[in-house]
Amino acid sequence: AKKLTAADVVTTSNGGALVLGTDSVTQILPDLMDETTSSGTTFNNSLVDLSGKTIHFQENSKIFAPSGDVTASAFAKAGLGAEYSPNGNGHLYFDTGAVIDVAGTTGTQLAMESNVIQVQLRGSELADSPLQRRAPVKSQTVSIDIRRGTPLATIQGWLDLVEHGIGERTATGGKITLSADTDIVVNQGAKLNVSGGLVTYKPGYIATSRLSSDGIVYDIGDASAQRIYDSVIAPVTGPRNFQPGYVQGYNAGSIAFNAPAMTVQGDLEGSVTTGSQQRNIGANGVPLGGLLLIGNAETKDDLTRLHFGGSVHLEGNTASGIGIPSFDDSNPSGPLHLPDALKTDADFSAAAMAAKGFSRFRVYADEGKASVDKDLELAPGGELTISARDG
Repeated sequence: AKKLTAADVVTTSNGGALVLGTDSVTQILPDLMDETTSSGTTFNNSLVDLSGKTIHFQENSKIFAPSGDVTASAFAKAGLGAEYSPNGNGHLYFDTGAVIDVAGTTGTQLAMESNVIQVQLRGSELADSPLQRRAPVKSQTVSIDIRRGTPLATIQGWLDLVEHGIGERTATGGKITLSADTDIVVNQGAKLNVSGGLVTYKPGYIATSRLSSDGIVYDIGDASAQRIYDSVIAPVTGPRNFQPGYVQGYNAGSIAFNAPAMTVQGDLEGSVTTGSQQRNIGANGVPLGGLLLIGNAETKDDLTRLHFGGSVHLEGNTASGIGIPSFDDSNPSGPLHLPDALKTDADFSAAAMAAKGFSRFRVYADEGKASVDKDLELAPGGELTISARDG
């Protein structure tokens, strides 16, 4: 058989018209009943990649890809490795009722006991605990609550071996990335959802090892590395270590818009659920709300890169009452004839988005201005980054 070379690969140079028809449904759904598990951090989420000179999400067209990565690129030079073309007349248009939903899954239930792992206290685990290297705990196997860990030993290597099912892997909100040569329009009633999902832990028992020192017993989650222990006490299941069920929320995902002009009047959702066990910011702590990214952080003075060419108002109403023209499928490459105000200004109600769960905003208006016109309060872990050439 002939070995294929780059010259044998057929690629497109000019984008066409991509239409997601009225009431159509495109979905990639995880099988939450699948018992397949995997360890480590690598997991291939669902991927939907749409490319064309024009992309039209017609009324009530829907894409569902829980925790997935959906990219829609409306470029004149479309296809694999699509490139931005100034004045390429690429349009990305969402009719009323169109939906992209990459929210995290919510249907997974786990046993409370899955929070407990077995760890052998070897030299590597006790590397930062010199008092324990020749103590009776050395080489012992202990039961540890992974939510608490232990100050006695380093257990990250064991945590990396913990198996996670598909429901856990897909509970984090996904990514929606939208870009176009000319403009992006999201009509009122369209919806983009990157909300975080959750996992439910059923009531059960957390039976962990205890350590004895001079007649005093310490749970391994509280066992200081600065104390010598006489023995390890095997875990015992009983009323004292029963725990009621709870939910654990996962981070929301991100929505990115990048085009010379954009008008977004649809619903953006990036909410999260904070469980009773999630109190602090960080790993397994309070989940982060959705991320909104406008423009391109990498454009700066590089005029060959796609960038947003107008001004961004995080609490403005410059587009209030201005009608949006309908998309003409009979002439998809023709001009959309957006009103001038919609070509030069992009309004995003940060307060309304915060109410829908968004807590992180990154705005790069490299050819215009950016403003926050009202008070803005972000949730814990929130972020506000604004870069504008004209201040």
